[in-house]
Amino acid sequence: LYSHCLLWEKRIQSLFLSYCGNEFGAYCIKPGGVFKDIDQVWLARTLKEIHQIEHSLVAVYRNLILGSSLKELLGFELFSKNIADLWCVTGPLARAVGLNMDLRKSSPFYYYSDVEFDVPIGAKGLAYDLLLIRFEEIFQSLKIIVQLLDNMPTGSFLLEELSTIVSTKSELDLTEDSGKNLTETVQNYMNIGGKFSRKNLIEGSNGIVALTLDYRNQSVNRLKMTTQSFALKALFERAIKGQEVSVLPPMFAIFDINLKEVER
Repeated sequence: LYSHCLLWEKRIQSLFLSYCGNEFGAYCIKPGGVFKDIDQVWLARTLKEIHQIEHSLVAVYRNLILGSSLKELLGFELFSKNIADLWCVTGPLARAVGLNMDLRKSSPFYYYSDVEFDVPIGAKGLAYDLLLIRFEEIFQSLKIIVQLLDNMPTGSFLLEELSTIVSTKSELDLTEDSGKNLTETVQNYMNIGGKFSRKNLIEGSNGIVALTLDYRNQSVNRLKMTTQSFALKALFERAIKGQEVSVLPPMFAIFDINLKEVER
C-alpha cells in the first residue's frame, strides 16, 4: 500500500508540475481565481491519470483492504453512538460508528451542492469500518473531481478587472488604483462592511473545522481556526480503558490527534 501511495503521489505531483511549474501548486491561486487557464491536453491527461489511479485503488482494495489480516487487526470496537454525541465527534470517525453527519450534504459550502457523491456510514462501529470509510471517501473524492473537470470550461476566462494586477508569478503589481479595486472586489465577494464578524463550519478531513473571522477598519482583527483535537484527546483517554495493550497504537493512529493543537 505504501509503494502504491508513493506512485499516486508522484502522478499527482506531475500534473501540478505540468500546470504551474512546481509539484505543490504554489503560486497558482490568485485573486479572482488562478493565474493560468487549463487546456484540453492537460484536462485529458488529468482524467486519464485519475482513471488509472482509480483502477489501481480497486486492486489494492480487493487484495489488501478486504483481506482477513486487516479485519482481524482492526476488529475492535471504537465507541458507541451515544459517546460520539456526548463528545461531539464529527467527520469519518463519527460516521464509522453509524452517525450520518456530513456538512457537505446537510449545509453545503463551496460547490458541494452542485456535485453528486455518497456518504459512507459504518455498520458495526469497528476500527475496520473506519478504514473502509476512509478508502471509500477516496473513491468519492475522485468522483467529485471528475464531475468538476467534466464541467470546467477551457480557454481564456481571466477576470478583466483583475487582469492588470494579476501576474503569472507570485508578485502582484498593486498600484493605488488597482489596490483599491482589489479591496472592493474582495469586500463585495465576502460581503464585508466596516465591521464584520462571521463563523463558518466546514467539513475537514478529520472532522468539522470552525473558522471565525472578525474584520474591522479594513483589516483582520481576529482569525481563529478550531478543530476537535482537544475533545478527541479526552475521548481517546476514555475509550482506551479496558482495551488490550495491543489496541493502543492503532487506536491512537485512528483518532489522528494533533498534539500541537492540544498543547496550544
